[in-house]
Amino acid sequence: MGADEWWRTLPVNMRNSIRKARRRIEACGGSEVVVSTAAELPAAYGQFVALESSGWKGAEATSLSHRPAWCELFGAFLGGTGTAQVRSLFVGERLAASQICVTVGGSLVLIKVAYDELLAHLSPGNVLMANLVEECCEDPAVDRIDCTVWQSWHQRWGMVREPTYRLLAFNHRSVRGALVGAAWHARRLITWQGGWRVVGSVRLED
Repeated sequence: MGADEWWRTLPVNMRNSIRKARRRIEACGGSEVVVSTAAELPAAYGQFVALESSGWKGAEATSLSHRPAWCELFGAFLGGTGTAQVRSLFVGERLAASQICVTVGGSLVLIKVAYDELLAHLSPGNVLMANLVEECCEDPAVDRIDCTVWQSWHQRWGMVREPTYRLLAFNHRSVRGALVGAAWHARRLITWQGGWRVVGSVRLED
C-alpha cells in the first residue's frame, strides 16, 4: 500500500502521537533523516553503537559496545551485505534515533534500534519509525518490514505476528562440530526413548 493508505490504517491515537512528536521536533529546530550506506556506513554504525550505549542497554551492559567481538563481527557483516543501511534522525545536529536495516529479497529487516533517552519527550524513535514505513511504502523493491522479534510497542503500529522457529545446526566439517552434533543427537535419542516428545527439531547437513 502507499504511504497515505498505510497512514489511514493506524489507530487515531497513534497518528495523533506522531503528529505531535513531529511538531515538537520542528519547534526544537527541525530534523533530518540521513540514510547511510556503502562508504558512509562505518561512521554511521559507530554513531549507532555510541547512541545505544548511552541508554539503558549501556547501563545493563547489553549494548554492542560491551561486546567488542560481536560488535566487530556485526559491523563486518553490515559492510559485506551490500544492502545494509543505518538510518539516523538528527534533531538539529544531535543524533536522536537510529536504525540498522538490511534488505533481503523484498523484505527490509529492521535489526536494531536506538534512541537518545534524554530526548524521549520528543518521541524520536516513533518519528523515525514512521519515516521508515512511509519510505518503504513508496519503494517498489520493498514488500514488507521484518522486525525480527516481537516487542510490546509493535502492536501500536498494526504489525502482525508470524510463526517463528528455532534451528540448531552443527558444522559437521569440523571435528568440534561433528562431536557436539553427535552428542546432541545422542541426547535427543535418549530423551525420546525416555518418553519425551521432541517437537520442531531440524538437522542442517551443511
